[in-house]
Amino acid sequence: MLDNDFLMNQYSILTKTNEKSDFIDAFIKNAKDEGIELTEEVLRAKAIAFWDTKPIFIEDLGIDHLTVDEIHNYKNIFEKAKLEKTDGVNRYGDIQ
Repeated sequence: MLDNDFLMNQYSILTKTNEKSDFIDAFIKNAKDEGIELTEEVLRAKAIAFWDTKPIFIEDLGIDHLTVDEIHNYKNIFEKAKLEKTDGVNRYGDIQ
């Protein structure tokens, strides 16, 4: 099966490759070089799935500024989530 080290290596190749067919060919070649015993059809399917689910990072989008309006709505957002699961606290964070 495909281990985490192999997939992380493929991810580094994925970030450098712009063509799907080039990535699929490299994925299959690397899998065979690593001694992964899967058929080429299975490897091709896994490579396509890996390509189709590649993550998008905010750094790759070219965004250099983010403005959040109504920031006061986000104040203490994590504390409120913790309190909702506590007995004796209603959904507004008030103690009953």
